[in-house]
Amino acid sequence: MLPYIKDYHKMKKSLYVVLFIGVLTSFIACSKNELQNLKGQVCEVQFRGDTLFAMTLTSSSSDDTLVFKLDKARYNNGVALKGDSVIVDYIEGKNDTLRALVVTIIGKHSHLIEPSKMTNDSLVTRPYPVVVTNDSVE
Repeated sequence: MLPYIKDYHKMKKSLYVVLFIGVLTSFIACSKNELQNLKGQVCEVQFRGDTLFAMTLTSSSSDDTLVFKLDKARYNNGVALKGDSVIVDYIEGKNDTLRALVVTIIGKHSHLIEPSKMTNDSLVTRPYPVVVTNDSVE
């Protein structure tokens, strides 16, 4: 047998092995969870002790109510409370719970009051609480 034919068969086998490994890794890479994005309003926040545990969110694009697990979530612009508008980056979790990775709070517009332009109305502010003690001054 000629020497170049032996090398051809070895090269052909190694090409099949490399091709098989490439196809196998592409199937494994495709099965990973894909990061998804959702904008909505917070309906309920569940606390466990002093930390946020889970959040129920109503989607703004549909009337779906989704439950997110907040164990390892990062927050942008503060912490989500009931009634806040948020953008959640998440992946699929176990059962019906989704795993939130990044929770971005959409800020609310501030209300500016200019007392110099308020001619007819009086500016009412919340009074500071008065602390009453039983100590007498002598």
